Amino acid sequence: MTRPARASLFCAVFVFAAALLPRLLLSVFAPTAGGDWSNSYQPVALNLFLNGCISLSDPAAGLCIPSWGGNQAPGFSTFVAAVWQVFPRSQIAVLGVQSAIVAAAIVLVVLVVEEWTQSQRAGLIAGMVLAFSPQNMAWVRFASTDALMIAVSLVVIALLLRSLHQNRLSIWLLSLSMM
Repeated sequence: MTRPARASLFCAVFVFAAALLPRLLLSVFAPTAGGDWSNSYQPVALNLFLNGCISLSDPAAGLCIPSWGGNQAPGFSTFVAAVWQVFPRSQIAVLGVQSAIVAAAIVLVVLVVEEWTQSQRAGLIAGMVLAFSPQNMAWVRFASTDALMIAVSLVVIALLLRSLHQNRLSIWLLSLSMM
């Protein structure tokens, strides 16, 4: 590994840790189950996890009764059920994975900024601004789609910056990132 690549790897790991640590602390010490967590996301996730169905009915009963018009698209609930397949079935596990995903998206922005500017310092500054931004840091403590949408937005920004750097639009990658 060459010296610049090693330095860039160190920068990426440093930014990942700097972004992850405060988010994990918020997730563990100030978790919040606001929004649709109790009424929608959690019951659907539990039904997916326990019963293999998409339903708002009581997961313990295993009835899987459709709730016409009351069920949202099961995207976030599917994410929650997938997290529970790997980690203990808890809200904190979901928040921790959200935190890691946001931190990884921040690192992607850092790598693109470094590539575009040919400056590790510019990448590090961008990473620190994103890692400690009060605008998006606290969203990971909510069991909702917001943190994942922040991560998707960061990926889209990184891909747009990369497209500017390469003077061509990454249509396929941008399309995939917004699915």
